[in-house]
Amino acid sequence: MSDLISTHALLAPEAQHPQRSDLCIERVGDTAASAGFNPGLERAADLTETSVSGFAEAREASAAGMADDELDALMNPTGFQTEVVIGFDDRIRISPANRWPWAVHGHMEMTFPDGRRFIGSGTMINRHHVLTAGHCVFSRDNGGWATEVIFQAARDDGALPFGTSSAVRLLSVAGWTNGENPEFDMGMLILGDELGERTGWHGIVTGPEAMLSNHRVNVSGYPGDKGGRTLWTHKDVIKSVTDTKVFYDIDTAGGQSGSGVWSVWDGHAGEKVCAIHTTGSQSGNGAVRINRDKFDRIIGWMARH
Repeated sequence: MSDLISTHALLAPEAQHPQRSDLCIERVGDTAASAGFNPGLERAADLTETSVSGFAEAREASAAGMADDELDALMNPTGFQTEVVIGFDDRIRISPANRWPWAVHGHMEMTFPDGRRFIGSGTMINRHHVLTAGHCVFSRDNGGWATEVIFQAARDDGALPFGTSSAVRLLSVAGWTNGENPEFDMGMLILGDELGERTGWHGIVTGPEAMLSNHRVNVSGYPGDKGGRTLWTHKDVIKSVTDTKVFYDIDTAGGQSGSGVWSVWDGHAGEKVCAIHTTGSQSGNGAVRINRDKFDRIIGWMARH
């Protein structure tokens, strides 16, 4: 990528995480993937019940408003459309959320220089690395870099099975922080503890358009229209792919920005993230595709921090 790395420390250098993570990368032809890790969590038995768009047996209407009036639904940067429910609402609540593969998905609360607080979602992809959207860590309209970000893996309303972790460093790319280009709406939290040793993590994967097109994927996160504190998921096929984005009819709402778009892939063991959910409209919700350049950038972040 021609863009440059952007990084922001939330704590003094001596307080930042000193340990780097070992990485196992598999490259086969034009695909590449990092390894995931399950620390022995019970695997959920109801994975097959996750609905596919248009085929849910029961559809729940979206609840209006937020349960916590201190938090806004996730910001909607200039030029972006809020993620939407397309047709019927086919999202399914995951409760409890501390089983595999749900435990790696987490609730985020971000505070920005102007004092505003927002919610978002993120996915563990290594021991102390959370993949999320760029606008969850940097927003020009709200003063720039977030001043505080906390992450609660597998939050289930008031239940915090893995407690609360704080980010000690935020990462993005200049393509986002300099111009908020939606093609570069990607970011990472470096946590101050080894949360992934308890939650596990998903790998990330990159590959050609043919690998992604019509592949069934999941988007799991914390939508504001469901109260913002509970994990909801929905899956459907990727209906179109560009060099930098993927699009689908998966139902989402504000608060789910930053969710990993994940699935299982032939030839690669375990669940892996192929994109980062960011935006949407009635014609289709969308995500930043982890193409080869972005894959290498994310791997570089994990190797250095």
